[in-house]
Amino acid sequence: MQRICHLAPLVAIAAFTAAPAQAQWSTATLSHPRGDVTSVSVGDLVLFAGGRVGNVFHDTVDIYDAALGLPPSDPAAWSSTTLSVARTGIGGAVLDDLAFFAGGSIPASTAVVDIFDARSRTWSTAALSVPRGQVAATTVGDKVLFAGGQNNGPPSAVVDIFDGALGLPPSDPAAWSTATLSTARTQVAAASVGTLAIFAGGRNATAALGDADIYDSATDSWSVTALSQARIVDREATATTGTRAYFAGGQVTPGAGATMSDVVDIFDAHGGQSSSTLSTARGYVGATALGNTVIFAGGAGDGFVLQDTVDMLNTGTGQWSSSQLSQPASGLAAAAVGRTALFAGALVEVYAPTGVNYCSATANSAGVAATIAATGSTSAAANDLTLTAVDLPPGQFGYFLGGQTEGFLSPLGSQGFICLSGNIGRFSVPSQIIQGPAGSIQVDVSAIPVNPTQAVQPGDTWNFQCWYRDNNPGPTSNFTDAVSVVFE
Repeated sequence: MQRICHLAPLVAIAAFTAAPAQAQWSTATLSHPRGDVTSVSVGDLVLFAGGRVGNVFHDTVDIYDAALGLPPSDPAAWSSTTLSVARTGIGGAVLDDLAFFAGGSIPASTAVVDIFDARSRTWSTAALSVPRGQVAATTVGDKVLFAGGQNNGPPSAVVDIFDGALGLPPSDPAAWSTATLSTARTQVAAASVGTLAIFAGGRNATAALGDADIYDSATDSWSVTALSQARIVDREATATTGTRAYFAGGQVTPGAGATMSDVVDIFDAHGGQSSSTLSTARGYVGATALGNTVIFAGGAGDGFVLQDTVDMLNTGTGQWSSSQLSQPASGLAAAAVGRTALFAGALVEVYAPTGVNYCSATANSAGVAATIAATGSTSAAANDLTLTAVDLPPGQFGYFLGGQTEGFLSPLGSQGFICLSGNIGRFSVPSQIIQGPAGSIQVDVSAIPVNPTQAVQPGDTWNFQCWYRDNNPGPTSNFTDAVSVVFE
């Protein structure tokens, strides 16, 4: 296979700032609290499969169904089923309505692939070409790839590939083929963005590795690049949003005295690479994306000391914020569905913000990109929604905008982007005008100032953004990112 050892650089992501995130956290529980669970999100469902408690291996699959409209804290939102074999270290991926759970350890390595059809709620099975645990799994285009792992000890270079474009069921061996990684390794991290499937880091028998194998489904070709730091990135520590895939933290040195990393390697769908850093060095981070926010939760620091830190990257502005789990935890199985992110281990930590941020913001004359947050209740009847804009230029005025349709346009005379379209209202009466560097208003949801004025109804989605005067270098205007709120 062709080997390419460089990618074009990306613009660097802004450094972490310790500004607190506006977040709403709660907890739930799996039917059997356990570690080393594999999570996937398919349609309205989040599945948490397998895992272990000590030497007890589990076949349980806990399923959260967001379509029921119940919070994860409500037991009625959950159901359960079972894998064909109890195991841990499973590779999980999704193609259309199918969720794949491949390989694992029981504790011996297994080749079984359990496939859950979310439409029919039925199971089938297939087999990897080589039994192995700690498999890295991801989907790109019509293909699901299962790479590396351990075959009862030695690391493996095998990549098993299911090709959904052939129209064959996963149980048919003719739907499968194999490839090989550039280096045999286990504990590989996998993520896909655009046409690229990326298999990064991991370890051989003795050391952490820094290679990243990249499969391009558009050209059916492989290449190799390097992480910014050689390390073992846990398979739950990857997330994708927009055009970028993120690989967070990990172990620089394997073993009992492991040294952890704070590096976040970022791969772009167009072939670029950059990096950023977590607020603290740690491995076994749980990561997922919600809107344009990438969430890195918990983990283990040097000496495997458990962490409760949550780092959040707003990819629309490049800015970091922080929050905390209810208790320190590592190896959390992370997944997002709708407007909720779940991180499962001994507890299920649930992040459900009032609004989900989207769109991009442009740096202003203060040198940062301003952001918007929605807090309070999403109940239309409660009429308790607050909008806050921060990191505006000091002394410059602004006002909030609202509308039901998302958009993306660079208006004449502005250096930013308006992320609304159609019937847009302005919260611009004197009492609603804010002044930098930050400002808030409480929204009267019974009278959104579009034309004509509208009252928010349960089930409505409204989007909000802040316009503000800027001076960069001459008089102009700018916008925050935008936030989308679904009302109940």
